[in-house]
Amino acid sequence: MHVFIYYFSKLGVPRDDLESAIEDFLGSRGEVTGGGGGATGGNIDIEIESEDAEQVIDELREFLRSMTMPLDTIFDVEGRRKNLYDKP
Repeated sequence: MHVFIYYFSKLGVPRDDLESAIEDFLGSRGEVTGGGGGATGGNIDIEIESEDAEQVIDELREFLRSMTMPLDTIFDVEGRRKNLYDKP
């Protein structure tokens, strides 16, 4: 399952550090597959590789919130976009 994280404000940590933290968090359940950044924000692309993908996604949302992502972060799961801080 594909998850895309889009943010439009400055991250509190370098994107590479955040990607590494996500990789560590996911372990064998998924991986960061790409990302980028520019003047208007950035993105991190993730592939969830778990039979219980919905549970992993819920945990990932909470993990990202704990990393204090910008308030304007968008969490996109298979084309369904929501603000990260909205309830799932």
